Amino acid sequence: MVARPDAEVKQPGLEVRLLGELVAGIVQRVGHPVEFDWGNDATLVRTDARRLERMPTNLVVNAGRHGNGPVEVGVKERRVMAGDHGGRIPERLLREGPMRFLTGRPSRERRQG
Repeated sequence: MVARPDAEVKQPGLEVRLLGELVAGIVQRVGHPVEFDWGNDATLVRTDARRLERMPTNLVVNAGRHGNGPVEVGVKERRVMAGDHGGRIPERLLREGPMRFLTGRPSRERRQG
């Protein structure tokens, strides 16, 4: 399972689909300019498209928010890849990595939540 199911849905609606075609439809609906390449890959997957949708959507949104240039999405065999042209993540974060829930406000204790 890729994502949490909707509250009303108990069982996944599994279908056999072409992964590239499925992901292409998902990233087109995100509303971000995307360069998409699936290279005529004919990989079939058995999945619930509604549950799979969150993963490529998050990749595209995050690449668009934190990168430069076009968001590039590709599918090869059973892998979905997304990339951008960098430049909008602060150097400190690239060097040290993220610190989950760390507050930077001087009036508050500096600790993880």
